[in-house]
Amino acid sequence: MKVFGAYVIAAVFSAAVTMVPVQASAEAEGMRVGSLACKKTGDKISLLIYSRTPLTCTFSNGDGTEVYQGESGIALGLDMQWEETKEVVFVIVAPTSDYRIGSYALEGTYIGAKGSAAVGVGLGVNVLIGGGNKSFWLQPVSVEGSTGFGAAAGIGYLSLKGA
Repeated sequence: MKVFGAYVIAAVFSAAVTMVPVQASAEAEGMRVGSLACKKTGDKISLLIYSRTPLTCTFSNGDGTEVYQGESGIALGLDMQWEETKEVVFVIVAPTSDYRIGSYALEGTYIGAKGSAAVGVGLGVNVLIGGGNKSFWLQPVSVEGSTGFGAAAGIGYLSLKGA
């Protein structure tokens, strides 16, 4: 288990380092319009190769906030992680800074690579792309924090719906 955890941590941070140029490129082509903070709100369901965790997410910018309900997890991979708490923060990038609170433009499903490991305090990385049809997207790489034990890696997802 310790060896597996070390490989997951190495893979997570390798993905983060290799995606930094993608993040810089995305921000160069768009405007930062706010941030999306997500917290675990219910029990995680884990079937070893699939998992899902219910989340409540809050989008914030200078004009106000929007609340989303959603879920995050591993669509296909290996999830042997128990999490007591989980928080993820994304930077939101758009082709224009013209964004109206209340339009729920972030609704949709984001998919990509996900990896995390925890022994007490844990870290993870999400490399997610996709989303709604309104030309807004999540920063390609986000870092998550959790408390728990174990490791998870695979094809990750985040699904959001306006609350």
